[in-house]
Amino acid sequence: MQKLMEKSKETVELAILDDKEIVYIDKHESYESIRLVAHIGSRYSTLHPTAVGKVFLAYMSEEDFEYIIRERGLKQFTQNTITDAEKLKEELKEIRANGYAFDDQEVRLGVRRIAAPIFDHSKKIAGVIGIAGPTFRMRRGRKEELGRIVKQAAGEISNELGWDRSKNKT
Repeated sequence: MQKLMEKSKETVELAILDDKEIVYIDKHESYESIRLVAHIGSRYSTLHPTAVGKVFLAYMSEEDFEYIIRERGLKQFTQNTITDAEKLKEELKEIRANGYAFDDQEVRLGVRRIAAPIFDHSKKIAGVIGIAGPTFRMRRGRKEELGRIVKQAAGEISNELGWDRSKNKT
């Protein structure tokens, strides 16, 4: 996590899914004077507008996805929040294809996030690692570069958990 923070210059967040809620379990805050502050132990039931939540949604069963959408809805936080289930499903396909998710000011204006899945030895999602920062540093033009860095960090952690990329193309 420290290495990812140093490469990206942004706050790094590590989360798990517990009872279909995001729980932040670790963080490494950016050294930059303007940075996002993460709170360990924070729980969030809204998954659809965040990069971390979108990764969890992308890799959960269709049944669990439908339950979450039906029970929690697709609340709008900013004008960028996806509030249409079909549009969200399309984005989840892109996340599975790219290996990372992008939150473009969907929860809070001025904030972007990128996150990638961490897999265990059985290819089950064990958690999500991501970065969060202000839009003036996390410009759209850096999306692929930062996505690659986050995906690489997630892959390294996954390997430590026994996941084998050569056997699991994700």
